[in-house]
Amino acid sequence: MFDNEYRKLKKYELIDQLAYEIRKAMHIETPINDIDQIVEYLGGTVVVDSRKHMNIGIEKTSNKTFNLYVPECRREEDHKFYVAQQLGRFFLHTNYLADDNVYYESDEFVFKNKDDYSCNYVFEENFFGGAFLMPYEEYKNQIKLNCENGIVHTDKVAEYFGVTTGTASWRGKQLGLLKD
Repeated sequence: MFDNEYRKLKKYELIDQLAYEIRKAMHIETPINDIDQIVEYLGGTVVVDSRKHMNIGIEKTSNKTFNLYVPECRREEDHKFYVAQQLGRFFLHTNYLADDNVYYESDEFVFKNKDDYSCNYVFEENFFGGAFLMPYEEYKNQIKLNCENGIVHTDKVAEYFGVTTGTASWRGKQLGLLKD
């Protein structure tokens, strides 16, 4: 039927589209200045806790509220990406989008991949984070605006989106807009 490369490509296109549709539904403008406020809108609280970030990531605190754990960060850009990545876990790998009744009737998340959490899922969450912070069309436009003599100034792209240069560069490579 479909080969693995095609399926992988389609999956990431869908993740990109999901991030775009969520931003659109929530009327989120670029750049995102206060990502913690988005979490609050969804019923969550951002909690700085490196141990829980690594072990749990997110957990429900009631049937309508949750904690989203991030490590302590020295730079706001890092904090923003960790939150966006955990939002990827929230939207992609829990029951939040799947079934309102199950989500709101339970005091726990139902993880789609609870027993098989792999690097692929982390990569999907990271990809979602990049897409959420740097939507494709806006990212492509920033590349055009910050390209001089065939050289893209990713530091300026990163500054616009409020992310690290490495994160902005990674997003461009994932989209095929930048080369290694």
